[in-house]
Amino acid sequence: AAKEAEADVKAKDAELAEAKKANFDRVSQLHPDMPQLLQLIEKHKSKFQTKPLGPLGNNISIKSDFEHLSAAIELAIGRPFLLAFAVFSNDDEKVLRKVLEEVRPCQRMAKAPPQFQLRNMLRVGIRSQQARFTLAQRPKNAPTALMQTLDITAKGRDADMWFNFLCDSCNAEHRMVFTDPEEAQKAVWKSKQQNADGFVCAGFGKEPRKVIKRGNTTGSE
Repeated sequence: AAKEAEADVKAKDAELAEAKKANFDRVSQLHPDMPQLLQLIEKHKSKFQTKPLGPLGNNISIKSDFEHLSAAIELAIGRPFLLAFAVFSNDDEKVLRKVLEEVRPCQRMAKAPPQFQLRNMLRVGIRSQQARFTLAQRPKNAPTALMQTLDITAKGRDADMWFNFLCDSCNAEHRMVFTDPEEAQKAVWKSKQQNADGFVCAGFGKEPRKVIKRGNTTGSE
């Protein structure tokens, strides 16, 4: 019985270690210096009125039905917003900015251009605790909107905050995602919205494109 209990403890420890490694790998994929920032936030957590939430990319996942749109989804959110944190006061934003200054670029990032350094990419949003926004029901045959493609993995009020963040900062209710440029042009340019955006990418490493409508003006870039 003792051996079985010991084996059970070892198995649980191994599972925990594997889970921590998986989370570390996921965070590192967002930015190589992100794990260091999270460690520093934990180190200085007593300085915050409320511990910051983030990054966004660690609190969302793509629904399995929309994995073919992964590249377009990342394009529509934008890399800086995948790295985004949320705080609930101006004071906490200032503390987070100071903590961010303590990040020392890892070897991989040491010679990277300034625009790719974490301190220059990361966005911080000051949020309030609000009930989750209610979105208008989309027609069945409407093009795929960014918000439709995402699961929010955070729980409770944190999940509501990230949902609202995506609506406010990424216009996730209305931004459309596509793999085909012609389909995007047809949907965006004929949209009933005054201003509409479509983000197009057939896959990672493929040419990205943004299709826009601004009033009576249409175009792509």
